[in-house]
Amino acid sequence: MPPKAPRLTLFTSPRSFRDARFAAMQRNAIRSWLALRPRPEIMLFGADAGVADIAQELGLTHVPDVASDGRGVPMRSAMCALAAQLADTELLCGINADIIVLDGLGDALEALAGAADARLRHGFVAAGRRHNLDVAGELDFAAADWRAPLRERVRREGERFIASAIDYYLFPKRAVPSAELSLPMDAPGWDPWFLYQFQRRGMPLIDLTEVVSVVHQNHETAADLAAKRRTWAQHPMAAARLREAGGFSCMATLREADLLLTTAGLGPPPWRRRALAWVFRQAVVRRALGAKRALQAALRRRGGAS
Repeated sequence: MPPKAPRLTLFTSPRSFRDARFAAMQRNAIRSWLALRPRPEIMLFGADAGVADIAQELGLTHVPDVASDGRGVPMRSAMCALAAQLADTELLCGINADIIVLDGLGDALEALAGAADARLRHGFVAAGRRHNLDVAGELDFAAADWRAPLRERVRREGERFIASAIDYYLFPKRAVPSAELSLPMDAPGWDPWFLYQFQRRGMPLIDLTEVVSVVHQNHETAADLAAKRRTWAQHPMAAARLREAGGFSCMATLREADLLLTTAGLGPPPWRRRALAWVFRQAVVRRALGAKRALQAALRRRGGAS
């Protein structure tokens, strides 16, 4: 008999629920997490308007006090550390508050629980790419199969996004990196830094994209994203925080995954992908990519790049 999916703790930091558009997106996301079986523990970090109310309404854990930047935006490293300290489960999942979990997460948890790969015993990090989709208003989670129409829309209209944009990440709490990166939730660069902290300690990076389907509810245009990157690059703390983290070369993406989960199980990626991952891990390539990212950040500080 295959192992049952282990219980999971998901944690996130929602925006204010006073904005009706974001309130609907966040309710959609949280209700999709509550539909997982076994029902997960869900932690909401931060003290933005309405967060305590939704936690009370849905029976979630609310953690209002978490280290934040000057605007009150929680720091991601602080959230990970608190989630590891407070969670009743061994397995944690950091996830953005606009991400609907559609299919496959239970299958992925079962596969990870039953995996024979000895490297997983020491820890791992697992993530997957998202599908971007326009979602209007709140979904009807009372419907017998609320997933079916959403699956069809993802098939027809969804855009599978880039390998460096990570909106959820699974890891055992015993493997939480001891290093901290004091970046707020909305700062680019934290996700690839986080993945790299596992790989540099010899823990495998697992790509779940082929099994786990998640939906990012569109709320930003390309121009919005470019503006956000420029704003962060121009922030006084940005350069110092990234230097503390080791610079732009201390980053990894799903292109460098050690293991791939498919319907056939957990195993190494195809040889072409393994060869490409090997190239990206070489010190000279990391330095070149770091230099490229640093140049892009410098151009953004000057307002000359998206």
